This record gives sequence, C-alpha cells and structure tokens, in this order.
Amino acid sequence: MSYPPSVTPGYSPHPPQVDHTPPKRDRVHPLTWTLLVVVLLGIGGVSWLLYQRATTPTVSINGEPADIQAAADLPTCKELYQPGKVIDETKALAGCMGPRNVITAGSFFNCADGSALFSVNARSGAPSGWGFGGKKFHAAKEPAADPDYGKAYEACNG
Repeated sequence: MSYPPSVTPGYSPHPPQVDHTPPKRDRVHPLTWTLLVVVLLGIGGVSWLLYQRATTPTVSINGEPADIQAAADLPTCKELYQPGKVIDETKALAGCMGPRNVITAGSFFNCADGSALFSVNARSGAPSGWGFGGKKFHAAKEPAADPDYGKAYEACNG
C-alpha cells in the first residue's frame, strides 16, 4: 500500500532543525587549570634561572670559565693602558679585565726585535690606542688609521 507523501510515516516536507550552537560550559575543566599552573611555574623557573645567570658575576676566557683568583690578580684594561704611561709588557701579555668581568687579551704583534706592539680597542674599557711594551701608550681614536701607528708597525716588522 502506498501512502501520499504528506501522510508517510516519518516524512516531513521540511528538513529537520539541527542546533549548531556549542554546549554551554559553566566552568573550566580542572585539567586546564593544572596545565596553566604548570606552564606558568615553568616559565617562572626559566626566568629565574636566566635572571640568576645575568646577575651572577662570571669570569671567562674565550667563553670558558676562568680561575677567579688568577683573574683577580689581573689589572683592569683601563689601568693597564693609560695615555702617556708606560705599558707593562708582562702584564699586557697576560691580559686584563675588561667590562663585564671578562678577561681581555689585547691584540699585539711580535716584532722582529723581540718587542711587542699592542693595539687597544675601546671595547676593552681602556681608551683606544697603541704602544710598544715597555714604552708609552699613545691614545688614538682608530689606531690603524693613525700615521704614527703605521710607522711603528713598519718598524716592528723591520
């Protein structure tokens, strides 16, 4: 037996209505709160470690930890290289303490006569300049551009 479409059991000329709104939640799942606390503590712990590293004085030679006592015996670069003062060659060859407690080895040339010609950059904490070990230090904004440094370099390589 056949029924007309309007009376077929389960048939409706209108499509069914579906509710697409998400279910309402009255509270946040407890696991969400737990994860949030763990993440915040983790970030806080990392921040604390970074803060400790940034505020703890360290002494290093080429990025490696150095002997604190040996570093304490070094002069600061500012003390070692003073315009018009004699450069102590032994101390200059051992290095000096630059900014941020970093041991700085000044650049130098071994001269043909056995002396050393030092070139100092202001990043060391000392004024920029140059000089021979055992002789006066000459301040120069850019040692390589100083004509007197050029003459000293030529004499060094004699």
